[in-house]
Amino acid sequence: MPIPTNLSMSHSVSTKLHTSKLLLDILQQHQEEKIALKDILRGMGDRAFGPALLICAIPEVLPIPVVGVSAIIGIPLMLVSGQLFLGFKRVWLPQWIGNFSFERKFLEKAILKILHYLKKLERIIKPRWQFMSFPIVNRLLGLLLLVLGVVIALPNPLLSLSEN
Repeated sequence: MPIPTNLSMSHSVSTKLHTSKLLLDILQQHQEEKIALKDILRGMGDRAFGPALLICAIPEVLPIPVVGVSAIIGIPLMLVSGQLFLGFKRVWLPQWIGNFSFERKFLEKAILKILHYLKKLERIIKPRWQFMSFPIVNRLLGLLLLVLGVVIALPNPLLSLSEN
């Protein structure tokens, strides 16, 4: 699939661009056969926290009837939300995770599919509540998400899926 070139633009501050343009720029800047996760996160800049948190949280909604899976799923959520709480400017991942790479064809196909929905959302959703982007609010949100990540990771016998 060809990458639309008319939407790309160079950027120094990711907060002024739509996420769809950031994703297209990542594809255009990395022409190699494989693209590492750290390159994707670096390309998204300070916008990487939202998608990283979403990716960490998605497995939690899947009905996995295995005891202890929540603890494993909660750890990445705590890692990313803890960084938001501590005021990190960019998402940091351990090197072994950051070096994980995707085939360019797979990533291009996935991004182009995501763009279809993302552009519709971007037309509807406009920046509101500018105070929500203040550093103190980001830290409070990070704290809330960190606490929720801990709650997810803790064993809770009332939520187990055992057959009694």
